[in-house]
Amino acid sequence: MSKYKSKILITICVLLVVSLFSSNPHCLVLAKGELASNSFELELVSTGQVEVLPDQAEVSISIEFVDLNKEQSQKNCVQLGKNVKEHLVSLGINELDIKNNNSYTYPIDNYGENAFKTYANISFVAHDLESLNDILGTFQSVYIKVTNICYSSTNYDTYYEQAMLLAQKNALERAHRLYPTSNVKLCKIEEIENYYPVTLYREYNPEFLETDNLTPLEISARVNVEFVIG
Repeated sequence: MSKYKSKILITICVLLVVSLFSSNPHCLVLAKGELASNSFELELVSTGQVEVLPDQAEVSISIEFVDLNKEQSQKNCVQLGKNVKEHLVSLGINELDIKNNNSYTYPIDNYGENAFKTYANISFVAHDLESLNDILGTFQSVYIKVTNICYSSTNYDTYYEQAMLLAQKNALERAHRLYPTSNVKLCKIEEIENYYPVTLYREYNPEFLETDNLTPLEISARVNVEFVIG
């Protein structure tokens, strides 16, 4: 066989393998190398995804106070922050789930007078979403406002492990479909770092119930799997 015909035959074989893998969106061939006369190495990238409804929410609350006196502005803002914390505890929020995030004071023009505005941010985690709407409704005032909510899952690690197992299963099933008459041996599994968001972010709107129509979180995992086909 001529070198020219050999190159054509190799190209056709490569195209056939690529076309087989392109039919599965969860698996991708990375490399394939010969190990022995009757066996070869197959490397796949596979993805698994689990959908789960959020069961906790981190709420951000902003506090703003304006006064002509800088120290008084700061003092009043600090007192409001203490009041917010005490109120949250009285509503059943664990004190350990309440955090002071940031605060600062800056000069402003208050109707032609020099004044100072102090801003502070407090966040808390609610583990009972059924009571969240009632809690949020108690914080809308001139000085205190709910700004945004970030929903997540308390069992993220468990669902991520499920996604990992699903990704491995997808890779193994794909390898068996490609080589149904061959012996498929799993050699190595490597986790690939993900950058997918695993939270649901919303800006707070007091006109709507925040826990209505929550969309599931998509928890994904990717793995690099090596097989020996023989």
